Amino acid sequence: MRSSVVCVSLSVFVLSLAACGGDDSDLASPADCDGPLQLTVQDNGSQPHQLMELSPSVGDVVTLDLTMDTDISARVDGDSPQSQSVPGMRFGLEVTVADVSDDEIDLTFVYDDAGFDGDPMVQDALDALVGVTGNLTVTKAGAFVQGGFDAGQLAPELGELVDQFDRQLADLTIPWPDEPVGVGAEWEVVTSVEVAGIGFCNVASYELLAFDGDDYELGIGVEQQALPSSLEESGVSIEVLRGSNTSSGSSRGALSEPMAIWGTSETTGSMEMKVEYDGETMTQEVESTVSLQIEPRG
Repeated sequence: MRSSVVCVSLSVFVLSLAACGGDDSDLASPADCDGPLQLTVQDNGSQPHQLMELSPSVGDVVTLDLTMDTDISARVDGDSPQSQSVPGMRFGLEVTVADVSDDEIDLTFVYDDAGFDGDPMVQDALDALVGVTGNLTVTKAGAFVQGGFDAGQLAPELGELVDQFDRQLADLTIPWPDEPVGVGAEWEVVTSVEVAGIGFCNVASYELLAFDGDDYELGIGVEQQALPSSLEESGVSIEVLRGSNTSSGSSRGALSEPMAIWGTSETTGSMEMKVEYDGETMTQEVESTVSLQIEPRG
């Protein structure tokens, strides 16, 4: 029975951990995440300075390929850890600019490919993603406004996986400062997010490494702390006791495009939770390393 609990809880939390995070001593407290997105410019960078605003045109299309590789180590009630490498997952995504207003950009997207280098049954499940559509709205300054998958298209068991890639799609929308900046600029963004029913406090640090008036390159670091949370999943009651992650990577794109079209990151994280199932209570610790790459197709 215990091994089944490990499998169920891993299905929830490994996908959640793929977001981003850091060392507990340096992470923001839950109070820091109250309210809307907080963006603080720490350095405006060198001249010339420019106000960074997205300027795509209605009908523009970007086609992206996303790949994710995961290594997991789980320990139950202090037993020896069990390690597992999850075969790579691949997703294809087509994003179209549906509308551009004075302040916001509306995008639609469709998953046009999905692959898994492992169990054919998992591949069959992922095949259900192909053709699934959704929408995403961002400000011209790149801040995420809203987004999600169109209702009724997905099997419930794919929910946590889809939540993860939905967040990664949102993360492609870089929140730019509302004041002019140049190469070398640095800013910090504090937000709260929810993935698979778990709340997280995110602190993201950005550095503008290169910019030619349109094309840009960013260095990105993210620290994340899981907020106290409880949820039910497949008959299992889970209470998050602690959790933190740290991520580093880079991203490239152009202001004339609706989002960054290239990115790579590596995230390491740990989470401790109390799990109740079939009258038994145990403590589970999960450590994970997740590598993510996003690149334009062709």
